[in-house]
Parts: sequence; C-alpha cells; structure tokens
Amino acid sequence: MTISGSTQPPDSPSEVSLEELFDGFFKTRPASHQEIDKGRLGDLVAFEEAHFKDFYQADVLQEIRQVINRRLGALGKRIQPPNGPATLFFDYVESSQSNGMTFSVDGKYFVGITSSMLLDFDKAAVALAGRAAVRNLLGISKDAAAIWALITALLSLQVQFTVFHELGHIFHDHTGARNFRSEYRLSGDEQMRLIYPNQDAVQAKEWLADRHAVRMLLTDLIGTVMGANFKRMTQSSLSEDECVLWLIVLAIGATFFFGPRERFYPPLIRKRSYPFALARLNIIMRSIVEWAETNNREDIRAWASDTKNFEWATSCIREAADDEDRALEWVAQGQFLQSVEGREYLDVIYKEDSIITPAVEERWWKLV
Repeated sequence: MTISGSTQPPDSPSEVSLEELFDGFFKTRPASHQEIDKGRLGDLVAFEEAHFKDFYQADVLQEIRQVINRRLGALGKRIQPPNGPATLFFDYVESSQSNGMTFSVDGKYFVGITSSMLLDFDKAAVALAGRAAVRNLLGISKDAAAIWALITALLSLQVQFTVFHELGHIFHDHTGARNFRSEYRLSGDEQMRLIYPNQDAVQAKEWLADRHAVRMLLTDLIGTVMGANFKRMTQSSLSEDECVLWLIVLAIGATFFFGPRERFYPPLIRKRSYPFALARLNIIMRSIVEWAETNNREDIRAWASDTKNFEWATSCIREAADDEDRALEWVAQGQFLQSVEGREYLDVIYKEDSIITPAVEERWWKLV
C-alpha cells in the first residue's frame, strides 16, 4: 500500500524523529483505518510476551529493525537526484491485518510490516526449523542453538524480503502499489473479473518488486560477513553461499505459502493484481539466475537453474505447513506452470519489452 502526503501539523516542532513521523502517520488516518492499523509497535517486549512464547526475544526484532535501517540509511544516500538523496525508514506496525506497506510523509519514505505479518513469519520459521527434512537439506543438527539460529535467520530473511519488496515499489515509481499481501476472498464480483482486461502490467510491478528484493538480499549476503554469520550461527555443513541460497528460497517460499490464501482458479490468473504464489517463486529463481549472470557466478546460476532445487524447497515448505488443501493448490499451480499456457503466462508477465518501456524505466530511482 503506497500513500503519499504530508501529515505533520503546522505547529509541530521542526525536529521530529522518524519514529514519531512513522507513528503519527497512522493517527491521521480515518477512524476505521485506525481500528486496524493502530500505529508504531513500540513495546516489543510486551509483544514478545503476548505472542512469541519460547522462541523469540524482543531484542531479536530490535536487531532486525536496526540492521534493515542501517541498510536503508546507506542506500538513501546513494539515490540520484531528482529522487535523492532520500530518507528511508522501516518499523513495525501494530495491526490486526497481515500486510507490508509503504507511505511518505514530508518527503520521507517509510516501510512498515504489521505485527500480524510478524506472527505469520514466526509460524513459518518455527514450522520449517522443526522439520528434519529442512535441517537435513541445510546440514544442520538438532542442536538447540543451531535450531534457534535457523528460526532467527528465516524470520529475518522473511522480514528483509518483504521490506525490500516494498522498497522496490518505491524505486520503480509504483505510486499506486497495493498491499504486499492481501487475502483474496470469494465474492459476487468473481464472474465480473473474468471479463476484465488482463492485468499483465500490474502483475509486472510485483515481479519487479520481488526481483529488487532478491537482488538486495543476494548483494547483502553472498560473499559477505552477514552471509557467513548465517552459516556459522546455524552450524550448517553447506558452503556459505549454498547455505544462504537455501535460506533465501525457503524464507521467501514460506512467505508466500504461509500467508493469507488465494483460491487458485486458472481463468482468473491474469485478471488479478498479483502473480500466484508458485509463479512468484519461479520468478524468484529467475531473478537469482539473472543476478548470478550479472555477477559472473556460474555456480549460483547453475544452482538456481536446477529444477531439483526448486522442487526440494517447495516440498519442504509444503511438508512444514501441514496444510493439505494448500498443498494441493500448490500442486495444481505447479501443473499449470508446466503446461504450455503456464509457461507462456510466466513469459508474458516477465517480458520487459512490452511492459517495461523506456519511458517507464526513466522514472525509476537510480543509484550512484
């Protein structure tokens, strides 16, 4: 969700913290919105005590927030005029809905992740780490410290992917971007959707944001101290880069699988604003291949091109979720993608020359 506008009252102090601007934005929304999105999630300790039980500590969420904001602070300084340098800031939102969002206040850009979405991420991370198949895939023992580190890594990567996805909407000038994840509910207008024009250009915005997020994660984690720390803390027997690649794909796939559910119905695939979950995960793998080719990493290109790795990841996620109905939907999605129509669909929404024109690309934010 992208919302623009100045919300600072005229008589407010000239120096207002980013946390105050972030929280104040929600106080300006209509009352019906404030009932859902209450504002900045300030008391992480109380949130931990109410929801995270045995696994999480408030300082973990605090550290994730600090790491992301250091990254956004450095990134903002590199944005070329006329869009930058820019102030970018991330925080958590107390909310009853599972969403990621972006908004701007007085020329500053904010990304939020709701408390309900954090609970989705928590559920996914704990479920994945609890499966022997996932630990065996990563070469991780049943050591309690390693499992705790795995949960933390998966949670962190889900948060980072979502933040970077939302940031991708800002960088690609998607002023009308909607919520990162929104639940599709069957309604009376479903038949009407069938006669709507295809939403290929709108869906392209989502894969652009996904690609932006994956590139940021790979740049931050491949061959870096941060990536090496994931391997060290989880005690994985894999190489540093392979450990990072599996963690990224598992975390992103879990983000799609454990989130609010969309009914898979092929006639509506190109009528919706978002590619369906397994299509997005395919696009994630394509984006890893592209990054590897750009950075001359043939080993990573080969890993991401190997369909067995994709199948292993999706199998582990389905098993961890223990949701037969959703698993069957993913099987149906996979069968569709293997059909001629499915392959053409992926190519259409990923085809830059018809959707990403030079005029569109000119509006994108650029870095020095």
